[in-house]
Amino acid sequence: MSKSPLEIRFYHLITTPLEKALPKLLEKIIAQGRRVLILTDSEEQTESLAIQLWTYHPNAFLPHGTHKDGHEKEQPIFLTSLEENPNDAEILIVLNGKHPKFIETFKQVFYVFEDMESTKKTSAAELWENYQSKPYLLSYWMQKSDGSWEKTKEKTS
Repeated sequence: MSKSPLEIRFYHLITTPLEKALPKLLEKIIAQGRRVLILTDSEEQTESLAIQLWTYHPNAFLPHGTHKDGHEKEQPIFLTSLEENPNDAEILIVLNGKHPKFIETFKQVFYVFEDMESTKKTSAAELWENYQSKPYLLSYWMQKSDGSWEKTKEKTS
């Protein structure tokens, strides 16, 4: 049985800040019973997002943790600034605009970046171009003014 190709999605935030968009994406992933690793810019961003995930909605809960919390293997959502996969996640969300070397250990990789971050926007465009020659399933999702998503580019083979 052959392995499915790696699916890479680019999410370009236009109207919604990362702190608001990320919980919605995570809710969908967790509802499917999947595990996710979030690769952040820095330890400061890791801690800030961990707090945000506790407080983003008074009636919602996203089970998550960082190294400070311990119990890495038990966390459905794990936030880190290191290239690692301590919770055995199948989905990687990259927030730092970098190209992690370990992406092929995941089933899906989501690059999420905000429009106002021109260096990350440029980095995402460069990654898209670099991935064109790889056997990855690529899709580029642009946020519309109403906050919904539209697929604007796709490479299926």
